[in-house]
Amino acid sequence: QGYSEPGAGSDLASLRMKARIDGDAFILNGSKIWTSFAHHSNRIFCLVRTEPDVKPQAGISFILVELDRPGVKVEPIVSLDGEVEQCEVFFDDVRVPLDNLVGELNQGWEIAKYLLEHERGGYSYFAAIGKQVNQISELASEYAADGYRAFDDPVFVRELAEAEIDRLALKALEERILDGAVGEDAGVFASLVKVIGSELGQRVDKIALSLLGPDALPVQNGSLSFGYNGVVRGPDSGANIANRYLNNRASTIYGGTAQIQRNIIAKQLLRL
Repeated sequence: QGYSEPGAGSDLASLRMKARIDGDAFILNGSKIWTSFAHHSNRIFCLVRTEPDVKPQAGISFILVELDRPGVKVEPIVSLDGEVEQCEVFFDDVRVPLDNLVGELNQGWEIAKYLLEHERGGYSYFAAIGKQVNQISELASEYAADGYRAFDDPVFVRELAEAEIDRLALKALEERILDGAVGEDAGVFASLVKVIGSELGQRVDKIALSLLGPDALPVQNGSLSFGYNGVVRGPDSGANIANRYLNNRASTIYGGTAQIQRNIIAKQLLRL
């Protein structure tokens, strides 16, 4: 996904990557950042500026680009834990056929908004958080950090119960959207689900972190990978908790920050 740029993230309409028409092709110049797993990909879709002298949103187009084209350079971004998930992609006079344009010229903003609605609402936070709650419940009933079980702590039990209640409420909202009960404004409900789900997920991450006590301190690299079988500190089933806590800090940023989603909800749903 080639949306964000070094100077255009939350304010995506200020993007600067340009595409000009030269015969039967577009010539692309600029860069994209925070492109997940671009170093493992062979294609990217990009929002590019094709008309500079109009309202920012009106001069953007949606173009497909093969990453093996001359002039494309993918630079992995190594995070603090040594893992690579994000990349920066540079485009230097990259020639792309006109046929790679999706939709009409300068229609890219509408296409991007449509895709973002599906990105925000197409993820089942209810199911993902449920898996975390089950993991926490199992650990809390068996694991004793500093000599006591978390389930013997009434504060911990209350926090976990409140999170589970909120998760069930989120399930009801997700089911209403799937059933079409929200009508034509389903797009704004995707923003609502993203805000509630991402923030609830972070709450549950904190609960899990408190459960492990000092055993949550080390970040166990690779523990989020499928089939991880490294030596861990603390219970084996809790090896990914610290990594997940850190990784999920971005969940209220990617796909549109929680603050931007609240603005969308205020304007489109509450009519403020």
